[in-house]
Amino acid sequence: MNNNIEDLYCRLYINSNQDEDALRFKISEIFGGRVLSKKIRDEHLDIYFCKNTSFDENLFNASIEGCVYSRYTAEVSPLHEVVDGFDTVDEDIYISILCHIIKSLKDMGCDVIAACEYEDLILDRIS
Repeated sequence: MNNNIEDLYCRLYINSNQDEDALRFKISEIFGGRVLSKKIRDEHLDIYFCKNTSFDENLFNASIEGCVYSRYTAEVSPLHEVVDGFDTVDEDIYISILCHIIKSLKDMGCDVIAACEYEDLILDRIS
């Protein structure tokens, strides 16, 4: 990857019967983030977690593209710092934390699909 901040954005489609607030706090516990209303943040990433307005259990289970109908979505973006006038992101740490979150949610019984430019890398790391 080329360390471009926009290329690191990832949307997670999460299906779980857990309550929205309970799941938000569980995600924060997984990686030590702080819950700030609908956001979860640490020094490496920012997650906007909310109910999916397109949620439909039947459509979620009905097709290969059913993930867009999951109960929740999480928009994950790296936090960056400016070094010598350039935005920088520790890409490896960011992706490692993201993979840890996905694997932990799956271990809890959640269905999780990552939609991003590096989803194959995520699948390799969590399998």
